[in-house]
Amino acid sequence: MAGVKNLAPTARPSLVQALQQGLDQTTAARLAESLALAQRVRSCLARLGQERLAQLVVGAHRSDPARGVRGSQLTIVAQQHSAAAKLKLVAKEVLEALQSEGLGFQSVSVRAQRLVTAGPRPVKGPRPSVPATARARLMAAVGLGSTEAGPDR
Repeated sequence: MAGVKNLAPTARPSLVQALQQGLDQTTAARLAESLALAQRVRSCLARLGQERLAQLVVGAHRSDPARGVRGSQLTIVAQQHSAAAKLKLVAKEVLEALQSEGLGFQSVSVRAQRLVTAGPRPVKGPRPSVPATARARLMAAVGLGSTEAGPDR
């Protein structure tokens, strides 16, 4: 896109540039709303006496419920599965507190998201071969071979 870099100051932006700018603004607005919702949820939990639980809230965002108005479900993301289970216990109180603040959520969903992903699984190497002397003793004990040791495999 060499033409995009060399635009004259009076030239209008292209459709691609306008879409990119609009998408950047939309993403920034969603991120700002998500951060504000997470802060509101943390402060709500602190007022409910759940300060330790508030520290484990990673984020919050609007989502669409299975049935109902789009964007009327609050999804709270917890750092650990145990924190998510505890948040599910106080979800009704959190919803009522947020509704009393004027936020129009109808339901709350809670999920866990680990911040650190597990590393790759270790790869097993080939099985070590059985030493010749041990193989010979085993064959002699079973009665299938001679007592002499064969070459090592």
